[in-house]
Amino acid sequence: PEPEGKGTTAESRVIRLGGEDIPYQVERKKRKTLSICVGREGLLVKAAPKTPVREIETALRGHEGWVLQKLREAARARLPQPEPGAKFPLWGKGYPLVFRRSPGGAAACLRDGAIEISFRGESLCREEAQKALEEYYRQEVRRAAAQALAVLSAQTGLVPAKVTVKKLTASWGRCSSEGNISLSLRLAQFQPRALEYVVLHELCHLRQMNHSAAFWSLVEQYMPDWREARDLLRKPAENAEP
Repeated sequence: PEPEGKGTTAESRVIRLGGEDIPYQVERKKRKTLSICVGREGLLVKAAPKTPVREIETALRGHEGWVLQKLREAARARLPQPEPGAKFPLWGKGYPLVFRRSPGGAAACLRDGAIEISFRGESLCREEAQKALEEYYRQEVRRAAAQALAVLSAQTGLVPAKVTVKKLTASWGRCSSEGNISLSLRLAQFQPRALEYVVLHELCHLRQMNHSAAFWSLVEQYMPDWREARDLLRKPAENAEP
């Protein structure tokens, strides 16, 4: 637990909802009831100091549909609107958006210290810009994940059946019982170490499909600083300078 002020402590935990690993915070202080909150910072549970974790997670599973829906809404709100000059995060740095007319279709790339969105025609609608940015993020995550997997699979001996990059909105990654790993395209917002943590986390689920002590011990074996790497996922860099 981490001190959060007088009489208050905080814990970082993970729960599996809807087939995805959902990180959440538990804020403990003197209170009579348990409450579940979802905002721009993610999932937060407010509980009394002695409320058992199993009671907290029973409550979360009982509100699974609502939690996942609110997390998706919060995820959409976290990304800035694709307007000229708006800062967009890429690998832990913030880059302004610029727009350029081009004979090809809508596409995004990093060029001259900015994320450039090219478009055909007189103007580019916001929806097209959003799709171009998402596809660019997808390509970046696919490339970075392939590099991380080459290293981590060699270290751990754990190899997924398939890896895909998707528009996950309630979590950063998931691992199916068939051994398939899915990664969120939004991982391209954060420092590369955060993506490496998520890849390792999902690889470890190939051996431990839970969040037991054995699972976290396996994660720590190959990434002793996993807590610091995980914390990077709370720090998108819309305003950071490249």
